[in-house]
Order: sequence, then structure tokens, then C-alpha cells
Amino acid sequence: ALIPALAELLEKPRRGWDMHLTLVRNEHAYFCDVVQLMASVPDPFPAAADVTIYAAGDSHSLSAGWQVLDWAGRRAVLIPKLVTGLKCWHLRPESTFYPKHNFYSVIDSIPRGSYVLFLFGEIDCREGILLAVEKGRYQDVEEGVSLTLDHYLSVLLTLARERQFRILVQPVAPVLNETRRMVVLFNTMLKERVLAAAPALRFLDILPGLLTPDGAGFRREYDLDGTHMS
Repeated sequence: ALIPALAELLEKPRRGWDMHLTLVRNEHAYFCDVVQLMASVPDPFPAAADVTIYAAGDSHSLSAGWQVLDWAGRRAVLIPKLVTGLKCWHLRPESTFYPKHNFYSVIDSIPRGSYVLFLFGEIDCREGILLAVEKGRYQDVEEGVSLTLDHYLSVLLTLARERQFRILVQPVAPVLNETRRMVVLFNTMLKERVLAAAPALRFLDILPGLLTPDGAGFRREYDLDGTHMS
């Protein structure tokens, strides 16, 4: 209830400034994303739900946040659990980078036995894997994706086992034209790995519905800002 009033308060002073060129460009991008997404939050918001699903992800998790779904006749509410800047690669055991610690801090806030929707991998597709191939760390993109998924799936399976999470895995959003081929490859390999890990993990096979009939473009009705889904 406080976000619309806060957004209105901040909107006037931010006008006329090229915030995307400043040190707060990331914060500004999140502000614009949240303000646009608020328009899709149900009003009035339901006081209770039959099922709670926690959406753990990078900025793309906000697109699903606070939405109400009809799930097999039950009313389900999606609660975002944002982990900014996390690559799947950051989850490897030897990593000490801050986003990994933030990931586990967020995970600790989710009750044991919960339904948890995981949607990570967009940053790996946008900058991580391709740069690593260019530097010769992988023989090719397929090897980079495979090793990245090793770390991602290992963590998800551990969480399913140790925290009894009922895990849903969402494919990476194919919004950006520049990375769509990479995203489709990543999602194809992700789907294979998640299906092989069933029933501990469940894959949400929504990618075909997000793409144009020829599979080359992103459907405009799902485009929020050129980067995120609506």
C-alpha cells in the first residue's frame, strides 16, 4: 500500500535527469520496473490464499510478484524473493561473491516445505557464458551452459532435500533480441536437466508461449520495458 505513494513522491524529482548514466542507474532501473509492474497487482489484494508460492530470482522475479493465480482450483499468491545480480555461476562451491551470500540469506527467509519458483540464469546468458567462451575458459557455449547448470541444479536439489522445498523451475525470459538464441539454448538444456531430476524438480514449460510462431521473436504483449516481462 505504501509503494504507489512513494513512487508518486519520487517521480517528480527524478524527471529531467539522465539517471541511467549515473552511479544509481541500477537502482533507477529497479524503480522504473517496480512502478510499471504495480499496475498489474490486483486491487484489492486478497486477504488470504490457499497456496503461497515464493518466486526466487533476479530482477525477473518481480514480474511474477504479487500475482494471484488459479492453480488447480486453488487461489495461489506469488511472493517475490529478489536476489539482485545473481548468476547461476555464482552458486558454485568455491564462490565467495556477495550475491551468493545474499541468495542464501533470501532462502533462509522462506519457510521449510514451501513451494518455491526459481528463475535464474538471465545474467549468465547475457554476459557470463559468452564472455567466458571468448576468454577460452570453455571450448564452446554448450560446455559453458552445461557446467553452469551443474552448479544451479546441484543447489536446487540440495534445497529440495534439506529444506523440503517443492521446487518449480522457470525458463529464462527471452526478452532481449541480442541474447535470445543463447537463452533458447540455455532453456533447452535446462529443461532436459530438470526433467531428469523429477520429481524433486518440476519444469514450467512456458517458453513456446512467450515466443512468436516462428520462434524467433518475443511476443510484444509480454514485453514490459525491453528487458523484463510484464
